[in-house]
Amino acid sequence: MLNPNGKSRIKSWVPIAAAKNRKAVDRIHRNLTAHGFSVRTASRTTDYCVEIRYGDFEEALLVLRHGDRRTLGDWRMSDRVRLTRNEGSDGRALFIGLIVFGFATSVVLAMAVGGSLASASIASVVILFLLAATGFFCGFMVNSRR
Repeated sequence: MLNPNGKSRIKSWVPIAAAKNRKAVDRIHRNLTAHGFSVRTASRTTDYCVEIRYGDFEEALLVLRHGDRRTLGDWRMSDRVRLTRNEGSDGRALFIGLIVFGFATSVVLAMAVGGSLASASIASVVILFLLAATGFFCGFMVNSRR
């Protein structure tokens, strides 16, 4: 992001870190300055803010997160993907889990109402209860946060 003069093409400043503790802000400021970034500190109403040139933001963020940028190789911030939910859980797992749970529960209820639950083997009743529990947990645990 440097032009032939060695100066940044983008002159706007963006905040990269903020803290209420002045010592933490000074530490971040020294760290970024030591890595060759143009850094300034701004005092806001409730905290202190470390600002960096817009064009250096991604690289400075890597330095703050991982240390020296020269040891990072070709890793870029754009390669990072943040997952808030499990990928692929668009409702299909919940739907299938609830179908399995509903099927097993309805079979147990039908056996109980029809009177055949007393004559059923323990193994078949345990399998139906395990099937219902598996359907319930598969349906709701896939969509839960980690």
